[in-house]
Formats: sequence, structure tokens, C-alpha cells
Amino acid sequence: MKVSISEHFTYKKIFKITIAPILMMIFISLYSVIDGICITNLPASKQLADDAFAGVNLIYPITTVIGGFGMLFGAGGSALIGKLLGQKKNDEARQAFTNVIITAFVVGAILSIIGYFIVEPFAYAMADVGSGDFSGMIQEAINYGRILMICQFLFIVQNMFHTLFVVDEKPHLGFIFSVAAGVTNIVFDVIFIGPCNMGATGAAIATVMGYAVGAIGPVLYFIFNKTGTIYFVKTKFDIMPVLKSTSNGLSEFINFAAMAVSGISFNYQLLKYYPGKMGQMGVEVYGVIMYVILIFVAIFLGYSHTMSPVVSYNLGANNKKELSNVLKKSLIIIGCISVIMLVLGESLSTPIALIFSTSEEMTELTTTAMRLWSISFLFSGFALYGATFFVGLNNGLIALIIAIVRSIVLSILFVFTLPIAMGPNGIWLTPMCHEAGGAILALILIFAYRKKYGYHIFGKTNQNI
Repeated sequence: MKVSISEHFTYKKIFKITIAPILMMIFISLYSVIDGICITNLPASKQLADDAFAGVNLIYPITTVIGGFGMLFGAGGSALIGKLLGQKKNDEARQAFTNVIITAFVVGAILSIIGYFIVEPFAYAMADVGSGDFSGMIQEAINYGRILMICQFLFIVQNMFHTLFVVDEKPHLGFIFSVAAGVTNIVFDVIFIGPCNMGATGAAIATVMGYAVGAIGPVLYFIFNKTGTIYFVKTKFDIMPVLKSTSNGLSEFINFAAMAVSGISFNYQLLKYYPGKMGQMGVEVYGVIMYVILIFVAIFLGYSHTMSPVVSYNLGANNKKELSNVLKKSLIIIGCISVIMLVLGESLSTPIALIFSTSEEMTELTTTAMRLWSISFLFSGFALYGATFFVGLNNGLIALIIAIVRSIVLSILFVFTLPIAMGPNGIWLTPMCHEAGGAILALILIFAYRKKYGYHIFGKTNQNI
């Protein structure tokens, strides 16, 4: 059964409209995990495996921040387009869609070129923090980063369509394209890293091939398919929808940029607090956790990004009752998922460590770090949903405030202060502290803005659940 963003949402309909985007986000994260598994297990030598895995995770932050521009345009654009559709301005929505996609492609191409030249100095700067010989890790980081960077415009375009397929009311297509991209990545990971023994270079080439499938396929779909709600149209360039989209989506970009800032900060602290080769192991463990955390967080991201256009549509249609209904049900769903994810994170920490670890010491460190990190699952869903809820309301400023406080201010504050008092374990407790702060702020702001937008949090909606 097809579910339209204009409908009244029961729990059953919420499940139907969110399941494909959630699976899509999980699958995207899953093929990143398989990327890591291949790098740690397939190279001919343990040293190459260690250097490649550490190098990939050393350079990962700057590839993430550039890829975040896809969410900047995608989430922000879908909020604007959803609002226009709610106001029955379909032609204007298609023009905005066309302008935003073209702008994102051009910006992405420019950033790809800039990023290519940043990779080498960034890798050397990060490695200088620790003590020991990191030449192998540095070279693998450069090999991986340069290939990924020059093609990051494809990743930007791919990221945009996660929410835009929801606006077009075809979330299943987003999932299909993501599966195709993931399978491409996985197959060539095995070939390039295994028999070809190409290390991080092979992983980068396989990833780029996946990007190409995930970006080019949706672009061709929206060019040639004119039966959907949105598609490419001939239009003059208009800066206003682009500016509105970027202001709406700035919080989503900050979340991606914050992952980069956190990655740099974590790697810096790990290389500082763990001596010699233990520092490189700390970087590897952080990489393992980030791969795994992406799967868990993908559930929150898939849900939040799917429901954001629904919020936008009801804002444009001035349907305050449905706005309240969606908000209340979402908070309940997020709460239930949070508890389940905490239990899974704690119980699966050792099996996850055994999959990636190349030594007993790494297994022990990964298990400890994963258990401490998993506590943050109780709070991260509320923080992420709060920001995307305001994106859906086309209030980019409030969404931006939540993202900056949660992902940058509190993250940096705790990652540099907790280790002083608690040693290296303080690094792994940082997510719990900054996610809790972000969740509290998001819930306070949702409550504070209830009168401005006309939604209510308590009481019945007088409609069937």
C-alpha cells in the first residue's frame, strides 16, 4: 500500500513509509562495515591490514564533511519542496528541485577538487600528534583519500536523494538504488582488496564505483520519469530556493561536519593518550565503532529524514492536528527504539570486536569502548529527531542551534575534558554526555515552540491511531 505524505498517520502507516528509508540507511552503513571487514581481513599481510584500516579512518573525517553537503541540499531541499507541495505549488516545487540538484552538483565538483589537495597535509598533520612510525598508515590514508575526494561530488548527489525519494512518495526506489550501490561496492571490495591486494586504494575505487551507481541512477530517473510528483524541468536559475534549502538543511550539514570534527578530535586524543602503536590501535578501534555506530544511528536518521517532509507538508497545509499527531507518535517511537538499541549495543559489543580485531588487545579495547559508547543510544535519537523536526518546520536556525550545541560545542568540550579526569575511557564516554545534552535541548525547544506552530505534545488528537 502506497502511503502519501498528505495522509493521517497511524503507527502502521508510519512504519510503512519509514521502513524503506530506514533499511536504505542501514544498508548504506552496512556496506561501509563490510568495507572495514574486507580491509582488516583480506590483505595478504597483517601490517598492510593494520595500516590500511588505520589510514582509512584517519582520513575519513574530511571525506565525511564534504559528503555532508549532500544532506545540506537534500534535507533542506526536501523541507522546502514538501512545504510547496502542501501549498499546492507543484510547478514551483519542481523548479526548486531542479535548481537545488544542479547547484549541489556544481558545488560538489568544486569541493572535490579542493579536497584532493587537502588529503596529504591533513594526514601528516594528524600523524604528527602521536609517537612512533606511522609512515604506512599515512601512505594508505593518502591513497584512499585522494581517490575518494576527487569523486565526492557523486557522494553528495547520492546523499541528496535519500529524502527526495520520500517527497516523491517512492521511498522504495531510494532503497533499490542504495542496494545496487552497496552490492557494487561490496563485490569490488572483495576483488580489489583480496586477490588484487590493493589495500586502501582498492577500497577507495570500490567505494567510488558504488557512489556512481547511487548517484547516476536517481539522476537519470528524475530526468526521464515525468509521472511522479517531482522531476527535472526546464527553468531559469533562481538563487532563492537554493538559499532557502541551504538554510533549512544547514543543521544536517553540521551533523555531518560534526562527525568530521569529532573524528579529528577523537583521533587526536587517542594518539595522545595511548602511547606508541597503541595510538594507532586506538584510531583503528574508533574506526570500528564508527562503522558500527553508523548502522545504529542509521535507524534514527532514516526515520527522522522520512518524517521531516511529512512535517513540511502539514506545515504548508496548515494541518496542526496532524502535525501534533506525527510529533507525538514520533517521540514515542524514538523512545522505544532507543532502549532496544542500548540493549543491542551492550550485548553485541564483544561479537563486533571479534569481527574486526586483529589482536587480543584490540578485541579488549573495542569491547570496552563499544560498551561505553552504547549508553549514548538512549539520547541520540531525540537529539537527531529534534533537529530534523525543525528542518521540517522550515526553521533552519533552531535546527542549526541544536546541531551546533550537540555535535560541536558539547562534543569538543567533553572529548578534551573527560580524559583529563578519567584517562582514555573518558574519550569513549564523550558521546553519552553530548548526546544527553543535545536531547535535553531539543526537547526543550520542541516544547517552547508549540504555540508558534500550533502543535501540541500532550492530550489526544481525536483521530484513530
